[in-house]
Amino acid sequence: MTPPKVFISYSHDSTEHEDAVLTLSNRLRHDGVDCVIDQYEESPENGWPWWCDKQVQLAGFVVVICTPTYLKRFMKEEEPGKGLGATWEGHVITQELYNAQGKNTKFIPLILSREDSASIPMTLQSATRYQLPRDYELFYRRLTGQPAVVKPPVGGLVAKAERLPPQQKLERKEEFAPVWHVPHRRSDGFTGRETALIDLREALERRGIAALFGLGGMGKTQTATEYAWRYRAQYKAVFWIDADSTETLRAGFVSVAAALGLASADARDQELAVAEVQTWLVQNPGWLLILDNADELLPVKRFVPAHGSGHVLLTTREHAVRAMAEGVPMRPMAQEEGALLLLRSAGVLRKEQTLAEAKEEDRRDALKLSEELGGLPLALDQAGAYILETPSTISRYLGVYATRAAKLLNQRGVLGEHKPVTVTFSLAFQKVAEKNPAAGDLIRFCAFLAPDAIPDEIFLAGDGSLLGEHLAAAAKSEGDFDEVIKDACKFSLVSRDAEKRTLSVHRLVQAVVRDGMPREDQRLWAERVIRVMNNAFPNVEFKNWALCQRLIVHSQSCASLAAEWSFDFAGVANLLNKAAYYLDDRALFTEAEPLYQHSLAVREKISGPEHPDVATGLNNLAVLYRKRGKYAEAESLYQRSLALRERVFGPNDPDVAASLNNLALLYRRQGRYAEAEPLYQRCCAIQERTLGPDHPDLATGLSNLALLYQSQDRDAEAEPLYQRSLAIRERVLGPYHPDVAISLNNIASFYDRRGKYGESEPLYQRSLTIFEGAQGPNHPDVATVLENLAKLYEAQGMLREATPFWERARSIREMHGD
Repeated sequence: MTPPKVFISYSHDSTEHEDAVLTLSNRLRHDGVDCVIDQYEESPENGWPWWCDKQVQLAGFVVVICTPTYLKRFMKEEEPGKGLGATWEGHVITQELYNAQGKNTKFIPLILSREDSASIPMTLQSATRYQLPRDYELFYRRLTGQPAVVKPPVGGLVAKAERLPPQQKLERKEEFAPVWHVPHRRSDGFTGRETALIDLREALERRGIAALFGLGGMGKTQTATEYAWRYRAQYKAVFWIDADSTETLRAGFVSVAAALGLASADARDQELAVAEVQTWLVQNPGWLLILDNADELLPVKRFVPAHGSGHVLLTTREHAVRAMAEGVPMRPMAQEEGALLLLRSAGVLRKEQTLAEAKEEDRRDALKLSEELGGLPLALDQAGAYILETPSTISRYLGVYATRAAKLLNQRGVLGEHKPVTVTFSLAFQKVAEKNPAAGDLIRFCAFLAPDAIPDEIFLAGDGSLLGEHLAAAAKSEGDFDEVIKDACKFSLVSRDAEKRTLSVHRLVQAVVRDGMPREDQRLWAERVIRVMNNAFPNVEFKNWALCQRLIVHSQSCASLAAEWSFDFAGVANLLNKAAYYLDDRALFTEAEPLYQHSLAVREKISGPEHPDVATGLNNLAVLYRKRGKYAEAESLYQRSLALRERVFGPNDPDVAASLNNLALLYRRQGRYAEAEPLYQRCCAIQERTLGPDHPDLATGLSNLALLYQSQDRDAEAEPLYQRSLAIRERVLGPYHPDVAISLNNIASFYDRRGKYGESEPLYQRSLTIFEGAQGPNHPDVATVLENLAKLYEAQGMLREATPFWERARSIREMHGD
């Protein structure tokens, strides 16, 4: 076999990143691949541009390592003079793909972390991507032409099966590679719960779906984690999803789609990922799906696959689980079991040691504290962490616990139903805050966010002064911030996922920290969190989707805070509008609507009804209503927004043109052509006069006006507008932008209606390629083009060619409930 020739295109993000690329290249060369990177060259005699161009031309494969920095340079958005190599290579790659009419057999996107999926250039998004080191074998097979599954010749399968060596037989029987998508590590200190684990295994074998249920702090999540690790070999795939809310469930399914390499992971509509993962679960056997914190069973139910040869494990505080799952109750630990957990957590006993091996005094005190803490695993584990970290003894802790409990009892309503947890966490939090005030503030801050996956970007982005004195000083550098996290993680109050750079806090810890604050301090921290989140949440653009997704659930927590405290400052309106815009972009209209409404109400209150921001809020909400088919509500808001913008900006402002376009679009959708036409014409006139003849907004206006003319059979007026709109978009946005695909589809449809099938087919095909690359293969826009192609073939009597297009389009429509 001739060694495949590979060139790696990447950006010099950091020394560590360069080393990672060099390591990959060296490994490929060691494995027989002729891999080339710039680090092997000192200074090409013909210069770097010539060298880059030559490597791309000579290579059988060009591997593109996608990071945010690479994408920035690929898109020519870097500062002048920086990253010229990646910028030049991006130009060469784009040109080659353009020359090949979008057909790609050469360029392979590679990512080093799941978050980098959002950094894949649009021109490469339709290609199979690989994530290293997870997918190295698949990636190597691709480069060397050794597919994992080879289709046997028809008629020869049975005769050849007996002659296959054992290893090949094993590979052919394996239905899919093992997938491990569990965010929690196995606890070395896990103790007891053997009966629960056995009952859980039997329940899953009997019914296929089981629920660990009980009060908070009973160790449901830890037991589910232990089950996943203990029985991992019994499953071919294990998935873990936070089921705390519809939003976290949906985000979890997107994450699972990414782990499975499904195309819908990057789709604009997250419901596509839910549908595709559920389809995968139905079609593949031998998996375990864990839905953690499923306290509200009704919304969880629709996410559980109706069929399939796998197991579903729920953890929930809800006791009435029988209708949905076989219940396995989580009860307080027996006194001896709790004492053993405490001694192991405190480092008094090693994991393999038994209670009988403890010193008499330690065993006696541990049994007493186990009884005092009510056998609650969370409180026992936390008390052990306190004793280990302080350091202290169990006897001394008993005295401290009694004193703290008496003090907290005097604070009405603080202890609630979780007295042991409240006291143990209160003691630990006090110790952390005394040692490191910034760590204490970090925990206070996290107490007001969603409990899981709190990203570092919240603290490290933008204006750190909003964080407060102690935390602001620590957030000036990642090194100092890491030290704060290290202290916050002591006593088991906070857990850290270093790979994903996120924090998680148990819900009971959040409740104890919040309830332990005076009312005025709670208000201060709630406001602080909202201001910081507004600062961290980026503008909603496709390139920022990954960060938006990391922040969205915490933004929704901020919406609850704003409502609880009746906040009405600008940061509330701005944050909620951005969060709603992102949810709207991802077709999550139900979640977006209340945020838009709340944002608009705040803007009207603080700025008055005549402020431009109010017009923007009205317009955004109207767009959402139009998408949901609420035309009467949309029209009223569009008209209010238009009238307000005309009063504030005058009749010839681009924002006025945008309002005219939106209102005209609504009229066209309703068949009100006579009302729509003058609005479109006025919109285009304003845009051309104020924005210039090559602006993308003008291209949109022209395209919409052409659609209106086509709807009225005014073809002679429509065609030149279509052509001009396409020319502007290709010139300004590039050949692979979704707006270009829209223009291509529109022109193809125009030719199709006039019987110019030879001209329309290649335009449809190019539109389809762009949509699949930009929106994913299961987006409604893809279905629209597929349907248009099917109709085109049917019109020519090519029924066989039309059938697969109809079937694929129907499948996409069904995913969306159309």
